[in-house]
Amino acid sequence: MNFSFLAKARCAHPFGVLGWQDNLQDTLHKGQQEKKKKGLVLRCYLPHATTVEAFDAKTDKSLGIMQAVDDTPGLYQLVQPNKRKATAYYFQVTQGKHQYRLIDPYQFTEEAFYAVHYVQAQPENLYRQLGAQLINLELADKKVPATRFAVYAPNASSVSLVGDMNNWDGRCHPMERTSCGHWVLVLPEIAAGVRYKFEIKDQHGHLLPHKADPLAFYAEQYPSHASLVYDHSRYQWQDAAWQQRPKIDVYQQPMSIYEVHPGSWRRTAENQPLSYRELATQLIPYVLDMGYTHIELMPVMEHPFDGSWGYQPLGLFAPTSRFGNPDEFKAFVDACHQAGIGVILDWVPAHFPEDGHGLARFDGSHLYEYEDPRRGWHPDWNSCIYDFGKDYVRQFLVSSALYWLDHFHIDGIRVDAVASMLYWDYSRNAGEWVPNIDGGNHNYEAISLFQWLNREVYGKYPHAMTIAEESTSFPQVSRPTDSGGLGFGFKWNMGWMNDSLRYISKDPAYRQYHHSDLTFSMVYAYNENFVLPLSHDEVVHGKGSLLHKMPGDEWQQAANMRAFLAFMFAHPGKKMNFMGIEFAQSAEWNHNQSLDWHLLEFDKHRGMQQLFRDLNLTYRRCAPLYQLDYNTTGFGWLDHQDATHSTLSFYRQDANGERIYVVTNFTPVPRTRFRLGVAHNAEYEVILNTDSVHYWGSNFPVQHAALHSTEQAFQGQTHSVVLDLPPLATLYLRKKQ
Repeated sequence: MNFSFLAKARCAHPFGVLGWQDNLQDTLHKGQQEKKKKGLVLRCYLPHATTVEAFDAKTDKSLGIMQAVDDTPGLYQLVQPNKRKATAYYFQVTQGKHQYRLIDPYQFTEEAFYAVHYVQAQPENLYRQLGAQLINLELADKKVPATRFAVYAPNASSVSLVGDMNNWDGRCHPMERTSCGHWVLVLPEIAAGVRYKFEIKDQHGHLLPHKADPLAFYAEQYPSHASLVYDHSRYQWQDAAWQQRPKIDVYQQPMSIYEVHPGSWRRTAENQPLSYRELATQLIPYVLDMGYTHIELMPVMEHPFDGSWGYQPLGLFAPTSRFGNPDEFKAFVDACHQAGIGVILDWVPAHFPEDGHGLARFDGSHLYEYEDPRRGWHPDWNSCIYDFGKDYVRQFLVSSALYWLDHFHIDGIRVDAVASMLYWDYSRNAGEWVPNIDGGNHNYEAISLFQWLNREVYGKYPHAMTIAEESTSFPQVSRPTDSGGLGFGFKWNMGWMNDSLRYISKDPAYRQYHHSDLTFSMVYAYNENFVLPLSHDEVVHGKGSLLHKMPGDEWQQAANMRAFLAFMFAHPGKKMNFMGIEFAQSAEWNHNQSLDWHLLEFDKHRGMQQLFRDLNLTYRRCAPLYQLDYNTTGFGWLDHQDATHSTLSFYRQDANGERIYVVTNFTPVPRTRFRLGVAHNAEYEVILNTDSVHYWGSNFPVQHAALHSTEQAFQGQTHSVVLDLPPLATLYLRKKQ
């Protein structure tokens, strides 16, 4: 038999060649040449070995010195003509001046194939069975630690495991091809921390760049991008109270999300990003002090390019090692939960970069991406688009989402770029896209993927939530799948964000002509479960900071921003703000440097931070501001037509009928004797005034005496109060307790 395929690393079925095999010899029977079994032969391929001796693993007795096979350097065999049954064994290998004991992986056939028996049963079985799984083997009644490797590459002609264990030599550990396209191998005595990749040859035998494990739990940075074996069982969670909290209706709870880029929230004196542990000790106390309910992390999934901010990920199962190891990321989430803070992760199933070590043309074919570039290539981001119609890719993506909820106790997934997945013609001109089977532009495959994803998340993790960043009017994004919706818990309100930022950037003299930009959002406010986002996308790429979107001089810019933020917190919908907005960061966000924390030395920025703190606390304490966000009884206009004076007034209401009255003046002109309709004959108080001196406001007097209502009906209410409305300010009022 010619074994040259071993030396060329072109072996697809090493279990049929290496380890114990039938010793077949040519015999002559009735004039015909036949193969007859005469005992067993033990083979190994160790291209760097000088000599190899085999030992019985139970008795430690030598089975004999293995003989080199002349025509295949590195191949050794030991013929046992009287042996009828394969037994456990190990090798004593001499390599130059060095000797070492080696437990041969090619005696563990059943253990290797175990990985693929249950993969297709549930999506989470992908990360429980594939990749690098730490297991224990039985070898002659002794337990031996090992790692089981499994990778899906159905169109490869051969796959080898390369890494620290074999000096990255693809000849040493060929993997076994299974009937379902997986390649498997168990390596004894391989522990956590060992680096590895897959050496893959395409269907024509051409060598591809070494591929990182698509299901790696941990990975190195440039230049190696190597995957690492990781032990998920070591970390001991301390968040049982958080995990076991009673199920509540999240739609009736306050939600103020702090969006954070971990690499630039704060940096060390050497301009290095904080580690996961440093973030735990610095970010969590800050978030608690500011009153946020959740931290949303921009993607921490492993990604090759810092400048992508994580939105070009390749390691959908590995927290980036830029900031520490997976256990340190778990410790961060654990600390958040112990502090009562939820953690949301940005997650990117829409596309992935072309880096050679990644998913693109993984086995020489378009395994993960659509083959047709009109579907498989994203012109905006120069990246590959997942093939949402392939069963394995769908399972891969759903498995990734479940993995973060399972292993890292994540509380929510914010799905990026949903619109780009829903439409075949997203960001494409005529002739650059392929219609669906009905001739339309909806991607049915992506639609069904989202529905499956949300059924899995909500069915298995009832405390979790999913949020869609969806920028179009696609219907029922946040409606249940059984009624035809996509099943997301929430949807970003990009319409509100675009309209309101366009309005607030106008000079107050011209706002009267754009009044509908602020009011139109209530026309569709109850079509979805909206989150109001002021995200990182609005403070980069020349858009300027939120502060510098505001017109006017320094004081007017700050006053505009204060009034706008309070308007946002009173508008129906949960809230999300990017880091730095809370203290009026002046410069655009730069991922290569820290936020400008030194600005807090100045009264203007300290005042803005104090306002944001008070907004969060007021919002969380006042049920009318959040309890009925998604119920039409929770909001009522008092006056949405005062375009001439650029004022808005409305109320928010809770389930008990308690109200918060909100009035905003978006001009620098005070409005004296401003009448506001109220529901009850009572005394009212101002509970928040963005023009307060505490916030660097002008402290314009709102009232000259107690705000007693009169029986003068106004704005559809039976009573009214009169107050003086400060310039560029928002006020919250309520019935005095």
